[in-house]
Amino acid sequence: MAKRGYTNTVLTAIALLLGGVVLGQFAQSGSPALSSAGASGPPTKGGGFVSPAEQRITMINELRALGRKVDSLQARLDKGFSVKVTEMPPVRVQESKSKK
Repeated sequence: MAKRGYTNTVLTAIALLLGGVVLGQFAQSGSPALSSAGASGPPTKGGGFVSPAEQRITMINELRALGRKVDSLQARLDKGFSVKVTEMPPVRVQESKSKK
């Protein structure tokens, strides 16, 4: 009979711990009062939150800078290059073995 009392006590403790875990998960992600605090996104290194609007502005600025660099490369390619060959290796021509 003592074994049954021990089993019931352990099962009750497990049920209470699981209930605490479920309530903790709900409090972190499911509570409207906690999730509408005005901050969103993952925490940053400084402990604050990242604004999605700020992220988008940063991404747009980076894309504009990248676009300017691509335009600069395109302008250089459009001007053309002057190439001077100073040394040429011997040319080897392999004959194809295809039957015609």
